[in-house]
Amino acid sequence: MISLNTVGKIKIFLLVLCSIPNLVYPASSAPETSPLMFIIPFVFGALGIPFLSNANSFLFQQHIETPHWNDNPLQLKWPMRLFQFAAAFFMVTGSSMIIGSALHHQVFNAFGLMALIFGIGIYLGIQLAVRWFGKEKAKGNNV
Repeated sequence: MISLNTVGKIKIFLLVLCSIPNLVYPASSAPETSPLMFIIPFVFGALGIPFLSNANSFLFQQHIETPHWNDNPLQLKWPMRLFQFAAAFFMVTGSSMIIGSALHHQVFNAFGLMALIFGIGIYLGIQLAVRWFGKEKAKGNNV
């Protein structure tokens, strides 16, 4: 089990706080869906995050390294920390939308699934960015 510092505890508190409204009062309507509604957010998260962060690392000297949960997401020199919190936010709120809609209205919430898939795409994008453009990769190329 990881030990949490104050930042980690605040992040968990914020995620729980943001998920409560979707559990208590979820959306009752189920919009029409198409496969693109789920594919585009995943692809944007998985491929957009690595290339945006690579461009930002050249323009603004930002560091691409593996984020840890106890890191402050508001430090602008390490964008992966913010992306990690955004991925957790989308996964938690998407899951709470799906669960809340299923419990209260007995409908499947496609928007919740889209948010969940977007969070998974962002998390995959972080892993790809660190693998392709991260500080560890740059050290390996210089040796």
